[in-house]
Amino acid sequence: MPHPSPPANLTRRTFHRTALLALAALLNACRPMLPSPTPIPSPDPLPTATSPPPTFSPTPEPATMPAASPTPTTLTTPDGLLRDLHTAYRERLRTILDQIADRHVRLVVRPLGHPALEINFGGGEVQRAASTIKALILIYALFRDPTLDLRGPSAGRPASDAYRMIVSSHNSATARVLIAAAGEDRREEALDLFNDFAHRVLGLPPQLGLTQWDYWPTTGLRAQEVRELPSEEFPQGVPNPITLNALVDFYTLLETPTALYEAAERAADLYAERYPSRQAYIDAALEAAERAKALLAIPDPNYVTPLEKALEAVRRAHPSLAFTLYGKNGTLSPADWDIPRWHINEAGVVTLSQGRRVGKFVLAFSSASFHTAAYLDAALEYCMALFTAER
Repeated sequence: MPHPSPPANLTRRTFHRTALLALAALLNACRPMLPSPTPIPSPDPLPTATSPPPTFSPTPEPATMPAASPTPTTLTTPDGLLRDLHTAYRERLRTILDQIADRHVRLVVRPLGHPALEINFGGGEVQRAASTIKALILIYALFRDPTLDLRGPSAGRPASDAYRMIVSSHNSATARVLIAAAGEDRREEALDLFNDFAHRVLGLPPQLGLTQWDYWPTTGLRAQEVRELPSEEFPQGVPNPITLNALVDFYTLLETPTALYEAAERAADLYAERYPSRQAYIDAALEAAERAKALLAIPDPNYVTPLEKALEAVRRAHPSLAFTLYGKNGTLSPADWDIPRWHINEAGVVTLSQGRRVGKFVLAFSSASFHTAAYLDAALEYCMALFTAER
C-alpha cells in the first residue's frame, strides 16, 4: 500500500451547495461513457464465456453489521444533498458495470461517516478469499501475542513471517504465522483456532473462513468447522470462502474505536492469562492493532495493486487532497485453480484529508480482469464528492 502523502496545505476551493446539487442532478440524468481501461503489461485474462454480462442491481440495503461491530458513534444523518450524490453515483456505477465485459466484478463502497450511503453490488456473494484473508490472520497473530515485532523481514521469526505475509503476500510465511499462533502442540488445529478467533472476536460469519492453506507447514490441514461453500460457478464448493461484505465489516471494526475495544475484550477471554491484568492485555492488543494498520499500509515493492493505481490517478487530479490507504489484496491466476480465469480482489480503508478535515471510506472489489480503472475511479470520485459536500 502506498506510503501516506504529506498533508496538503493548499487553499481550499469553495464549492457552493447549488453547484453540488447541479452536479448530482447531472450525474443522475446522464448515461456516462465508459473510460478506456488503463493498459497494463500483462494481457487481460477475461473469461471466455460468450454470454452477455448480467445487469447489476445494487444490494437494496447495506449489509447488517455483526453484533461485534457496532457502527461509529459519531455518525450524522445524511442530508438531501448527500442522498442525491448517493443516488447519482450508484446509477453511474451500475451503468459502468453493465457495460464492461467482466461479469465477475463485485464492488462495495462504505462511507464510515454515513454507512446508510453504502453502494453495494454483489457484496454478499461468496468468493474465494485468496490473500485478502491475510489481514485477518495478522490481527489474529497480534491479538494472540501483542508483543509480536513487525519491524521487517530482517527480524527473527515469527516477526519476519508476519511482515512477509502482508507486504510480500508470502504464502508459506502465512502458514508459519498460523502455526506459530496455534503453538506446536496444536498445529493440527491451526486453521480451526484461527476460524474460532475470527468468528468469536472479529464477528466473521460462521460459514466463512479458512478451510485449507496448502503451503508448508500447513499443507494437508483441513478445517473441521468451516466447509467449502457451493456457488453457481463452483457447485463443488468454494475453498476459504469470504464475501466482500465480511471484509468491509472487518475494516469497519478496525476503524470503529468502540467495536475494536469490544473485540479486544473478547480476545482477553482467550489470551489475557499471560498479562498482569485483563486491562493490560486489552491495552496491548489495541496498540498492536495500530501497528497492524501501519504494516497493512506498506506497499509491496514488486506489485502495484488496482486500488493503489486508482489512488495515484486521483492524487494527480486532486493535489489539494491527501489520500492514504491500508488493506490487503489477493490474486489467483488460472494456474492456481480449475477455472480458466483470474480472480483479483482487494479491500481496505481509504482516508481523504484536507487540513483538519478527514473522511474515511472502506472499499472492496473483486474481478476477473486487471482492467479495473473505470469503476474504481468512479468509486473514488464518489468518496471525494461526499467529502467535498460536507464542507
